[in-house]
Amino acid sequence: NVFESGFFPSDLLEDAVDSVIGKFEKLEVTIDGIFKRGSIGDDVTQIQKILKAWGADLGEFGKNLDGLDGKFGPVTQAAVKAFQEAHGLKVDGIVGPDTIAALEKVAEELNVANEESKGLVGNVKDLVKNIDNLGGRQKLIKAFSTLWEKFGKVIDAVQEGWNNIFGDVDIAGHI
Repeated sequence: NVFESGFFPSDLLEDAVDSVIGKFEKLEVTIDGIFKRGSIGDDVTQIQKILKAWGADLGEFGKNLDGLDGKFGPVTQAAVKAFQEAHGLKVDGIVGPDTIAALEKVAEELNVANEESKGLVGNVKDLVKNIDNLGGRQKLIKAFSTLWEKFGKVIDAVQEGWNNIFGDVDIAGHI
C-alpha cells in the first residue's frame, strides 16, 4: 500500500492526526432555566451540542448545517423527547431541571471519553513524529490498529446512542 511504501509523507499524516484531535470538543454545560419549543440562545445551542454528541440527528440547520442553530424547533424538540425517553425521564420535550441534570451527566461522560480518545490520537501523533526512531512504518501501522481497537469503545457508545433513538439497529457495519 502507499503508506507502507514510503510514498505517503509523514507530515501529511501528522496534519491528519492534528485534524482528528481538533474534533474532540469539550462540551460546556452552563445551562440554566427551562427551555421548550420557541426558546432561542446560547443555552439552546449547548443543549443541541450535547444532544448531537449523544447521537441525535438535528438535521442541517445553522451556519455550518450541523443542526446547531440555537433555536429550539421541532427537530430539537424531537431529539429532547428521544433523550428523555432513553434516560427514563418524563417525555414532554421540555428541558427543565431533570433533563438538564441528565444532559450534564451525558456531557461529563462524553468529555471523559473525548479526553481518552484525544490522548490515544495524541499518542499516534507522537509516534508519527518519531517514526524512524520507533522502527519505521510497520510500527505505525500496528499503532493505528491498536487505536482502532480502542475506538471500539467510542463506536459502542455511538451504537448505544443510536439504539436509544432508533431501536436496535447495527450501525457498526456501516461506519
